[in-house]
Amino acid sequence: MKREKILLLVVAVSVAFSACTFEEDNLFDKSAAERLAHAKAKYTEELRSLSNGWVMDYFPTTDQEGYTFLVKFLSDESAVFAAKNHTTGNIFQRDTCGYEVIADNGPVLTFNLVGTNTDVSKVGIFHIFSNPEDGPDGNGIGYGGDYEFMILNSNSEQMMLKGKKRGVYVDLRRLSENKDWEEYFADLDAQKNYLFDNRVTLNFTANGEVIYNLDNSTNSIFAALPPGGDIVTDLVRIPFITTDYGLRFSQPYVIQGLRVRNFKLNAERNKLVAVENGNVTIEVLPVEFLRNSNILFLAPRQETSGLDILLDQINAEIISGLNPNFEIVSIGFVINNSGRLALALQTRHGAIALYFVPSAGTGNSLTISDFNANNMERNDMDNNGWNFIQRAESIKQLLTFIQGSYILETPTPFILRNIKFTKTDGSLMLNTSR
Repeated sequence: MKREKILLLVVAVSVAFSACTFEEDNLFDKSAAERLAHAKAKYTEELRSLSNGWVMDYFPTTDQEGYTFLVKFLSDESAVFAAKNHTTGNIFQRDTCGYEVIADNGPVLTFNLVGTNTDVSKVGIFHIFSNPEDGPDGNGIGYGGDYEFMILNSNSEQMMLKGKKRGVYVDLRRLSENKDWEEYFADLDAQKNYLFDNRVTLNFTANGEVIYNLDNSTNSIFAALPPGGDIVTDLVRIPFITTDYGLRFSQPYVIQGLRVRNFKLNAERNKLVAVENGNVTIEVLPVEFLRNSNILFLAPRQETSGLDILLDQINAEIISGLNPNFEIVSIGFVINNSGRLALALQTRHGAIALYFVPSAGTGNSLTISDFNANNMERNDMDNNGWNFIQRAESIKQLLTFIQGSYILETPTPFILRNIKFTKTDGSLMLNTSR
């Protein structure tokens, strides 16, 4: 009986092994070579499918600014490029080079023949960024950029590429069918002028908290410094490219655990909101700007309301005590280097008188705290302020009248050319400009 059980076990094991094979079922209907050939054909067709071409957001390396190209892929394997940047003398330039989708470890888009526009470089307006003989430093490295890109994925609006050598992500985005190429670059220039001014510090915020102050925006490489940070040890460089929708960093950036790269203008066009997380923004907070800029904002009398009677009274006293050249023609505010808010009075011949007042505020809300103008001391004003107040007692009434809470508004939210100060009780409005 025991011998029979052993025989049965041997038979069962033999049957089990005979049922097994050492060949796995083919997981794909086609071979790897066939799938790669299919991908090459698919991506080539997609590249050529847009009659007006693509927008290319190109970074040579992750630590350099980005460059915009327009490119159209033709059926004869030539690519028409256009650009307008410092390498083209900041004028619109076109060029033509060769392209091909080739097989590597996956499909690769290669611009395999250099361009013909020798006005920019002997290798044209695109290959200048991969040619070691070109570049800003003359170091034999050039810009260090790629001309071959792995194709990662695509849809009807976008194709994502990755530089084969540098590994930098490059976006190809659908260009509107009826958009003139030269007009596209003109619109891009207008976008830059709307968003950036080297005198304005942008605020990089997460969950309502300012994490970095961003300077040097017109260089397309933000100098990011935490509030109160040390410029030597805490400064971070964030390269970006201006796009028709806002801007894009050269690589994803993690801020308070939130990974962001693309920023889109909101409907009100007063802040850039991270596409990946709406709690991360780039914007200008007027009070923060005032506090950090030391820029004077003044409103001529015709751009004020609520002050006519008081200014007439002040001017009558100043003209009588000094001369007509010292008539007050503009009024506004400035925050000096020590962070003190000052009421500013400008005379007809351009002299400025400053009166420092206690204040607090954040974002677009400012409060001038209550104080006794009759008790102001010599160090509460500059020399002109002291000379004027000795001859015009009505300035003290003005200093009392300006106390209260203000809402700050601007039609130029990123470059802050203008700020309108409006008291919340409606008694005073100053439409200032810098």
